[in-house]
Amino acid sequence: MTEYTTSMNRISTTTITTGNGAG
Repeated sequence: MTEYTTSMNRISTTTITTGNGAG
């Protein structure tokens, strides 16, 4: 879960697209 949160903060813009992939 930590990695997901970090990714969200890092690329808030791509979160929507990579939201599923980041998980």
